[in-house]
Parts: sequence; structure tokens; C-alpha cells
Amino acid sequence: MSGRGRARRRGSGHARRPGIPIWRRLGGRLPSRGRLLALLAFAAALAGLVTLVNGPWLRISSVADAGARYTSAAAVDEIVGSYRGTSLLALDTDALRHRLLALPAVANARVETSLPGTLRVTIDEKKPAMVWRTQLGLLVTAADGSVMDSLPTSQVLSGELARLPVVNDARPPARIPRAGETLPAADVRIAERLLDLEPKVIGSRARRLTVSVDSVYGFMLESPAPPWRAALGFYQLDPAEDMTAADARLEQQLAAIRTLFAQRQEWAVSWLDVRNPGKVYWAP
Repeated sequence: MSGRGRARRRGSGHARRPGIPIWRRLGGRLPSRGRLLALLAFAAALAGLVTLVNGPWLRISSVADAGARYTSAAAVDEIVGSYRGTSLLALDTDALRHRLLALPAVANARVETSLPGTLRVTIDEKKPAMVWRTQLGLLVTAADGSVMDSLPTSQVLSGELARLPVVNDARPPARIPRAGETLPAADVRIAERLLDLEPKVIGSRARRLTVSVDSVYGFMLESPAPPWRAALGFYQLDPAEDMTAADARLEQQLAAIRTLFAQRQEWAVSWLDVRNPGKVYWAP
């Protein structure tokens, strides 16, 4: 091949553009120095948070509770003490509060934490409404029927408890609730109505009336002077009798007692059976 042909072949190709240097291509894929520092800072913060949560510095080491009078200290300690060693940052205060609210005498509970590792619980208790005297003990009962506390039958009530009305329950122990349980709502409601009953409403001249319960006659009204007893029965044991029907029956029973005392001298009556207000039995 002649020199002219070789020159033509060399000149016929296009010039190639120089490629991007490898250091520049790698630099586009690697994070910038600012991004790298940010990632390192985030990783350090995350590691610090994990260490803080799991480390000993914020773990609950001190627990305290206040405001409990009728609530068993052992019951509160069992709940609050179970959080000892838990991290403050991992503590579910709502779950703890709901556990405390499940205790029968507790109306409200506040949960507070403070550094370095203190858990404090303050309890607001329900107001006692009556004392339910049974063979097993004196049951301090709230208006919703919760048995807040149980005291020995031999204990002399004082202070707030001494001013509460008393229901004497003579039923067998198997029919009596324990502390932490709840009395039937119908029993509590009827008991409250009878305890608030003014003697003159039923035509009685008694200064006060007492309320009791037994297995045979149910609720009973009793006058110490002049002495008489009235059997009223139980309420809402029949599923067909709702609260309205039970209250209506009680009103009819009280009206029957009032009618009898209007016809007979109160001191001449010792026993009344008004469980069926339409057919009243009485004994002199």
C-alpha cells in the first residue's frame, strides 16, 4: 500500500473525547464530607440513646406511693414494685395507671417520674358510702358496690367510718363478698334508699330505722323503739324485674307499711311481711 493510502486511513478516523477520570466518578458516588459527618453524628446519637435506655442511669431504682388508706399497701406495692429496674424512657405510664385503677378502692391515680430513677404514684380513693356488717368482717363499701376494705368484726369503728350507715348482713359466708369484690348493684341501691328513709315517711314515730339482710326474708327494716320488723325481700333476682320495677315495688311496700300504721297503733305491731305489697301479713 502506498504512503498516500496509509495517510488517508489514518486521517479518516474521528478523534475520541477524553473520559472522566476515575477519581471524579468515584467522588460522585461517595457521600460528601458533610453527609458523612451527619451520618456519623446520627449513628452516635442512636447508639447513645440505646445505651441511655438500656443503661443503669435511667432505670427505676426508687418507687413511692401515697394517698392509699383503704387500698391494701401490699396490692399497690405489688403493682408499682414490678416496675423497679425498668427504664424511665420505656415506662408506659398509661398501662401502670390502668392497673392501679383496677383496684377496688381507687377512683383516680397519677403517675410521675423524676431523674435519675424515681417513680411516684398518688392515689385518690373512692368515698365510702356504708359499712356492710357480715359474719366475716366489716366491709367498707363504696357507692358503686366496691368492697374497699375488710375489717375484723370486733373492731370498733371510729372517725369517718363511725359516721357511716350500717347494713347488718346475716346471710351465710358463702353469700358474702370479700374485700376486692363487688356487691350486687341492686342490693347497694336498695340499701342506700332504706338507709336514707325517714321514719315519718312510713308513718313511724321511731327516731331511727336499721337495715338488715337475711337469707329467708331478704331486706328488712327494723325499729328499736317501738320495736317492730318488716320483711321486704330481695330485688331484681327475677330477670323480669328491672331497676324501675324494683323501685316501684319498694314504693308499694313502703306505702303498705304506712297504711298499716295509719290503721293500727305502731306499738301494737311487732312483725310485718310486705314482700308482696298486695297481700300484707302482720303480727301483734
